[in-house]
Amino acid sequence: MSKNTPFKDTVLFISAAFFASFLILGFLCPDLWFFHTRRLCADLSSSVLYNSLFLMVSNFYHGGIQLWDRFGQVNNAYYMLSSNIYSVMNIITAFFSFFFCLFLPNPGEVLYHTHLFLFYGVMCLIRTIGGYVLLRKLTSNKAIIFVSIIFLNTILTNYMTTPDFALDGVFSFFPLLLYYILCFFEDYRLRSFLLASLVMALSFVSCPLGALSYFYQVVHGFILGCVLAFFLQRGWRKLQGRPRLPRIEFIKNMGLAICCFLIILPYGWWIHSLMHDFYVHNSGLAGTHGRLSLFFNFSGYFYTERRSFADPFEFIGTSLNYHPSICWASWIFIGGSALFLALAGIVLSKDKRKYIFAGAILFIILLNTACYPNNFHVLGWNIHYAWRHPSDFWMGKIPFDLWVLSIWMFISSITHGINALTNPFCCLVRSFQEPAILMAMLFAPLMAMGLESCFHWWHRRIEAIYYQRRWVLLIFGACVLFWDLSGGTQTLPVFDTEYGNKLYGGAAQNLNLYILCLITTFLTFMLMAEYFPRRSRWVGWMILGFAFAADLTGLMVCNTSNSLINTTTVPVRLNPTHYIHQAFVPDYQNPKILPVREFFNTQTEDISPLFADDNFYMIGDFYQYIPMGRFFRPWSLYSVRPISYKNLYPDFEIQQYLTKNPHTIFFADYAFDSQHLNFADILRLNLGSRVIVVKGEKYNRSFIKNLERVSVAPMEIKKKFYNVSLDLGKARIHKNPSGWEYIFDLPVDFPFYLSTSVFSDDYASWKLVVNGRVLAPMQGKLTAPYTYDVQNIQDKKLTVLLPDPIKQGVDINLQVKLPDGILNVWKNTYDDLGFTYQAPKAGWLVFNYPYDEKWELSIDNHKTPISKANRYFIGAPISGGVHQVLLRYWPHTLLRSWIFISIVLSIVCFVWILCYSIRREPLY
Repeated sequence: MSKNTPFKDTVLFISAAFFASFLILGFLCPDLWFFHTRRLCADLSSSVLYNSLFLMVSNFYHGGIQLWDRFGQVNNAYYMLSSNIYSVMNIITAFFSFFFCLFLPNPGEVLYHTHLFLFYGVMCLIRTIGGYVLLRKLTSNKAIIFVSIIFLNTILTNYMTTPDFALDGVFSFFPLLLYYILCFFEDYRLRSFLLASLVMALSFVSCPLGALSYFYQVVHGFILGCVLAFFLQRGWRKLQGRPRLPRIEFIKNMGLAICCFLIILPYGWWIHSLMHDFYVHNSGLAGTHGRLSLFFNFSGYFYTERRSFADPFEFIGTSLNYHPSICWASWIFIGGSALFLALAGIVLSKDKRKYIFAGAILFIILLNTACYPNNFHVLGWNIHYAWRHPSDFWMGKIPFDLWVLSIWMFISSITHGINALTNPFCCLVRSFQEPAILMAMLFAPLMAMGLESCFHWWHRRIEAIYYQRRWVLLIFGACVLFWDLSGGTQTLPVFDTEYGNKLYGGAAQNLNLYILCLITTFLTFMLMAEYFPRRSRWVGWMILGFAFAADLTGLMVCNTSNSLINTTTVPVRLNPTHYIHQAFVPDYQNPKILPVREFFNTQTEDISPLFADDNFYMIGDFYQYIPMGRFFRPWSLYSVRPISYKNLYPDFEIQQYLTKNPHTIFFADYAFDSQHLNFADILRLNLGSRVIVVKGEKYNRSFIKNLERVSVAPMEIKKKFYNVSLDLGKARIHKNPSGWEYIFDLPVDFPFYLSTSVFSDDYASWKLVVNGRVLAPMQGKLTAPYTYDVQNIQDKKLTVLLPDPIKQGVDINLQVKLPDGILNVWKNTYDDLGFTYQAPKAGWLVFNYPYDEKWELSIDNHKTPISKANRYFIGAPISGGVHQVLLRYWPHTLLRSWIFISIVLSIVCFVWILCYSIRREPLY
């Protein structure tokens, strides 16, 4: 056909490859891809992406772009840079979730299922398009491209079967980025460089720190291979005598450069905020020593804290083994068929670009070797000893394996040195195992070359391949088969995925033997094809197909036996004891509701074995409470805290004070100068929250008392309650597996800024009595009978779950204790909190939010200066009576506008570059 094949033909081919990949993935992991019955595990990598989507949808509902995380008690800088909220996949998923939530009754369920379907689907589509254009550049055979794309989307990216691997969104851009880098080093056009930069910018906004560290590490190895090929092929000759760039081309290039700059521009603000507003232990921030302080430090070449769990000498065996691996603790499974075809491409193909991909793979393998200063010394000592004692050398006084090991360590040390001198982001890489996961995608182009070489071999096109090297494949296959038959699989690591311990066993030996026998038989039939061409070719294709199917079968077995990725969230008994009925299912929390919590939670023990650090896993945002207790724990690299909370962990006085007075917003009768009164006195005199300690600010000096001038008398606080009786006849009734669900509309005078909670002392503020029985308040989906939820499952609804149906006329009464002083909440976003407050007399209004100069407080539309209260928090004087209070975070910054521009450009550029890439590499 002509080269002017319609664009739709290429799109149809890519769509077929995408749906074939999606169906295979659904067959391998139906609970995750089709039925959505697998719940997201809350561990370091598995909930990050869902959490970021949750926050973005919450932002859509509550005023758009937000800079502050009220419940995590930090601004979004760390979260934006570590697992960005505004990634392309999140934007697309959040838009559809927001749209569907407007018409369906359960937004939490809509959000969860939309996330699973769209997020995984979009990532698979990106990999499909990127893989297509990359493979289309290397070969024109449609069948080879189709098969290689399926390999790329299934076996070579099998970490995708883990729910929400943290870097999924970034890694999916890898094939597309490789394509444009390869284009640049072939045509040396500025347009190709800018297109590669645009793809890197899109991957950057998906996870900035991950893109610059683990993702770029593999890209850097590929770039080094391209640079080496440029010098070996004397690429500078192509640059001589090139015509001047046309004006229209110059304008287009400037547009691409501006787009790249505007997409990543807001992250400059976030980096500045991260450097000045946060304390992250052992990170290099706030005077600590860590990875960020090693930026552009060449001594990072000997940075011995950098480590890897992947042993380079176990690469081939582990890549063949169907063990339940942990993606961050070993080499991932690649499969016998993929390894064989990649080797066939390296051995037989005449395409010199194979050395670039193979070199990048070797680069990552060498980086996973430990690097120490004495690596050079060992080889030098061996050479010096052999020079001085040649007879000992020839007699083997130095064992051969020691020679091999010392040479390997020497070469790996050189690789580490080259990486340290050329990669400015090397300091961000803690372990080279994460790049090893991404490295598996580099096998796809080599596989395509291998398939094409086999195709030429079968059709006797000897001039198209290195025909004389065919015996290397058979010898290598026989060696690996012999290794497996002799029990080599028994020495491979198998990981206890519940705890990450390395064990040893050979559970996959039989299946490996089967695949290796198939590959050896395949090679035999390839050799027979020279004499019996017709039948042997078809049999060879069938055998290779069986090997691929066996690899997929092994991958499915691995997934079903992996306890980590098959963990489901079920109703559990949580600690402390008053959470006993709560089913811990964070994906059911309704993102539309942002209730005001009167109390925060100060529990320091773990909530559940599945959940560790409240802030990083955003449990506070899911269940909308402030987990203040996490700041009482020791500092951690993953437990970020505001710079004003730096000394909160060792400050036992403030911890005791907060535990006794766990109010988020409260009124204090008096404020004393910290020079005259300290927390030890407040605790000793049992003054409670009626007295606070502030710094002697000039503008608040007249409101600050001296200890000699006042005596604190006891004051009784009058509690206010809201009571309502519900009509059973107006309830909507549903039958579910746990019982009968009754859904009531809340009265119009209900305080809609409140909802039931289980993680703070608001739990005791609710009381629902049904026919004389007191029910337990819940938060989220009801899974146990005699429980109820208010405004977490559905907006303006009360949901009750009973084991049996009840009759008309049953008394249903709800009583709610109202927050002290708060009469109404009229603005409720992450950044802005506006409410009507009744102060009993002149005193101080205190917010247990970290002190930051970016806060702005207005009382009755008058800006009020803020003081640092109780060492770490914010407070301001207030007169008696009813006031309109508005607390805003960073209200006058342009950052929100630049983030909006970045979001719009990210979506536009994302759609444009996918379409442009398809048009650039037509099918025919």
